[in-house]
Amino acid sequence: MVNAHLLLAPVGAGKTEFVLSEVHRQFAQNPFARLWVLLATQRQEIALRERLFAHGGRDTYFNIEFFNFSDLYQRILDMAGEPQRLLNPTEQRLILRHVIHTTPLTVFAPVAHTNGFVHIIEDWIRELKQNRVFPEAYASVAQNRREHDLSRLYSAYQQALIRYNLMDDEGQGWLAVEALEQSPSLISQAGVDMLIVDGFDQFSHTQSDLLARLSQQIPQTVITLTQVTNREATIGRRFATAKAELKRAFNRAGAILTTSPIGASPTSKHPDLAHLIHNIFLQNSPKQMINGGITFLEAPTPTEETALALRHVKALLLDGAKPDDILIAVRDWANYRKPLKAYADKYGLPLVLHDDEPLSETPFVMTLTALLNLAKDDFPRRGVLDALRSPYINGAGLSSEWIDTLEAISNHQMVLGGREAWLKAIYNAVHHPTEDATLSDDEALPAYTIDSADADYLHHHLSAFFDAITPPPTATLTEFIAWIEGIIGADNLPDADDDTDIIPDDTAQLNMVAQARLGDETWLARDLLVISAIKHGLQDLLFAHHKMSHIIETTSEMRWDEFYDQLMDSLARRVSAPRPSRRGRILATTAVGGRGLPHAHVVILGLSEGIFPAPIPQDPLYLESERIRLNLALPDNPIKTQAEARDDEGVFYELICLPTQSLILTRPTLKDGKEWLPSPLWRGATALYTNAQAHIQAHKIGIGKMVDMARAATVDEAFSALAIGLNSGDESLLSMGAWLVGEYPHLWHKLKHSRHIEQGRSQKEANRYNGVLEDDALKTHISHYLDTHYVWSATRLNDQGVCGFRFFAKHLLKLEERQEPQAGMDVLQRGSLYHAILEAVYSELKNLGMSISPNTLPTAQALLDHLGTQILHDAPQQFGFIPTPLWEEEKRNIMQKLRRFIEADFAPEKDVFTKTFGLSGERKPYRLEARFGFDDHPFWLDLGDDIGAIRVRGIIDRIDKIGAQLVVMDYKSGSNEIKPSEIEDGRNYQMLIYLYAVRHIASHTPLAGGFFWHLGDMRPKGVVKMNDDTHIMQKGMMHLAHQIGASRAGNFAVDPNKPPTGGMCTPYCEFSKLCRHARTTDEDDA
Repeated sequence: MVNAHLLLAPVGAGKTEFVLSEVHRQFAQNPFARLWVLLATQRQEIALRERLFAHGGRDTYFNIEFFNFSDLYQRILDMAGEPQRLLNPTEQRLILRHVIHTTPLTVFAPVAHTNGFVHIIEDWIRELKQNRVFPEAYASVAQNRREHDLSRLYSAYQQALIRYNLMDDEGQGWLAVEALEQSPSLISQAGVDMLIVDGFDQFSHTQSDLLARLSQQIPQTVITLTQVTNREATIGRRFATAKAELKRAFNRAGAILTTSPIGASPTSKHPDLAHLIHNIFLQNSPKQMINGGITFLEAPTPTEETALALRHVKALLLDGAKPDDILIAVRDWANYRKPLKAYADKYGLPLVLHDDEPLSETPFVMTLTALLNLAKDDFPRRGVLDALRSPYINGAGLSSEWIDTLEAISNHQMVLGGREAWLKAIYNAVHHPTEDATLSDDEALPAYTIDSADADYLHHHLSAFFDAITPPPTATLTEFIAWIEGIIGADNLPDADDDTDIIPDDTAQLNMVAQARLGDETWLARDLLVISAIKHGLQDLLFAHHKMSHIIETTSEMRWDEFYDQLMDSLARRVSAPRPSRRGRILATTAVGGRGLPHAHVVILGLSEGIFPAPIPQDPLYLESERIRLNLALPDNPIKTQAEARDDEGVFYELICLPTQSLILTRPTLKDGKEWLPSPLWRGATALYTNAQAHIQAHKIGIGKMVDMARAATVDEAFSALAIGLNSGDESLLSMGAWLVGEYPHLWHKLKHSRHIEQGRSQKEANRYNGVLEDDALKTHISHYLDTHYVWSATRLNDQGVCGFRFFAKHLLKLEERQEPQAGMDVLQRGSLYHAILEAVYSELKNLGMSISPNTLPTAQALLDHLGTQILHDAPQQFGFIPTPLWEEEKRNIMQKLRRFIEADFAPEKDVFTKTFGLSGERKPYRLEARFGFDDHPFWLDLGDDIGAIRVRGIIDRIDKIGAQLVVMDYKSGSNEIKPSEIEDGRNYQMLIYLYAVRHIASHTPLAGGFFWHLGDMRPKGVVKMNDDTHIMQKGMMHLAHQIGASRAGNFAVDPNKPPTGGMCTPYCEFSKLCRHARTTDEDDA
């Protein structure tokens, strides 16, 4: 008698056990019975096989076949004598690309050529076919131009399959159903006695029709399905929908489906878990105390959350749990896979991942992909340098030293990218400029220069590298694949008994395989698997084009971007290594992949908003309201809305029903520095326990907090916890700390030494760890280096005044902050440009013998317009920057600001010299860009008997003569005011040096003083008067003598003399991360 049973029961109530008992009963009655078992996932198949042998009392079972739906489709068609030519994914996308290219489109024409559109159409056609919506049916309900485009594509795709006798996976399902309809005894003739369907929580239209037809040909069909009684509209909606779909299919086929609830077996679940399962999301549900069966964990970020969860997993193993008994379920697999792998390795956990590392995320493929994109992106600076330094590339024949030189040249020459810019910069580096106009004062860093022979060498190798990685714009598929193979290189591995070293072919610009073999052996096996997968991907692409040659023109040339898209498609579907066996390992899988896999212990990660449940994905083709309309128009083939298809609440319910002993729920608490709210799933679970919040706080990891010692999963974590505990005076750690010290004395010594260093760096008192030299030879060297032969500048003296360590790092160690060149001017370049234009204008006025007065204003304005326009025209080349698209507007703004400055300078009502210095008389430019201390004209600044005279040099922007006296001016394009008190406090010596230098330059002319002239607001600031501010000058000289004495003695301690609130010694310091001043200041404030 043909009979189909739908067995309904809650998750974990014994459905699979009931099925296993039916299998044993079947074999007990007929040892030669033939069974088909249909399961949702391969993991479920493995688990069922293990449980079958564990509980069956037999060593061997014959005549049991395991299927998924795709395998079952093929099996039925083979039995019907209708084996199909099944398309693989690469071939299917080739057909789709061809269909899209040859089908007239209206709405989608602008995007039809994109790779993303192919994926969208592929997914949409798959969804239609899974629900047995035939092209004619879809065309009949199309209502607008967009739907007519989709209908034409669907019809053309299906017609291509029929015309060329091809089949996709969903089409196989259609034919399998038809084969069963046309041959009512097909399966019964094969002697199949029983069909078991287990582990599913939803069925497509095709799948349910197939089951209905199979039930008419197999004596006994058993289908299991989860049921949540009286909650079908909420967490049970997923299962209720699957049940309804089965009933409709059986009614269509005229088959009998009996529904039988399974009485829940006596539960062996922990009471905490049973309480959660029975009451989750119920209104007015009872609450109880947590009693060891459920754990709630919070940590700031997903990475820290993962680490915290795996520490608890390690604790389970240490308490006796077996790895096979632990399941970790993740909704957001893409973001949790890497931290799961990293911390499992760190903690020594035997973990197997649901999906291994995608091929596209392996270092080898990422390097190859970046390489293939360099030409398209016009050889961006950082991309080129990273590629040359990659261990998979031999540097295009360039050593690491040559690549360092190339980086220095490209930085100095402001290379952002572009083949010609790279090659031009190399030859530009041959020149030897005498002065860098982009630097302030005389603080000129050496230009990166090379000789002509070096330039030829670099040019040759870099050109060859660019040629090697520049694909032809068009080629045949075979030519493109050969070109890619040429970049990857051949694996010329010697025989096993040949001990000859592997030497890459120097004639080849690239040989990634050989470089991989020369690299770290730790990763060689992984890289070889990746290379093999790439080769298979290229092979699949070649075979697919060959097989589809009767449909699409595969012999003609194609564009590089077309080939690249197809190559990326082929690689995206591959993993870097075969999936290892789960036996003896913890299983980490997706939330969907974990369904139907009972375990003793289950961990569910990511229960915060936007992770689990995941946001409803945006459908690129249909709004939710339009999907509802399609459902109404296609009542026999309903298409789910996005919300129905997701149903994460149902998935969560299935997961929390899996464990029998313990459940760990975790979530991150911070996102982009803000609170990350818990998801409804977390809130629903925690609401069931009266002590949930106290429990969460007891286990929570706060921002910047270390795990406590009892929960440390590694020796390093234990020592870190011990150090923090001892610093806080926690004596409870002494006994455990004593054990640690006894077991790992070398680590304890290292910890103590590191702590001693860190304490020294954080102390305010000067010591060897925060800038004071102790080595006598080094101190002697520094003393000699900074003696009277050393040439100081205002910049060097200012840096020393701000912080001795800043001077040491910048001018003695010559450390530079690495910054990528950017389009547009930086602050120094903009200031230099202002200076250059003003110098040109006032120099010409000086040459003409003209005074600065309202009468000469028109002449000055005309000079500004003429000279400013000339300088701005050549500014990018002169000052070494790349103009942005807004350069024309920038030029107008610069000229406008300088016009306002000229007007203010020539206006009598704004005469700062009369108002500030009380001077009168004709005012003329006296000296412009006045150099002092250079070449054979040294300038010595006497600092007294203890220090003596120091040599100083610099350039003064402008000196004006008013009547018989001189006034020093320094232009400032920034807004920060430099007050005279900065001299008095020993922080800024620029005006002090300039005033003493002018006394040296013009010793016979009285000097009134000086000031900083800010171009922004046209106001004089930092005014110093020679007659009134003598005490300021004297105190500044005293500070200067003290600081130079300290430097000569090797004292470069981090000791800012005027730290502002917030910890930073200056508004910006590139060396702040090398010292501990900011942290020490924060601790003092606290």
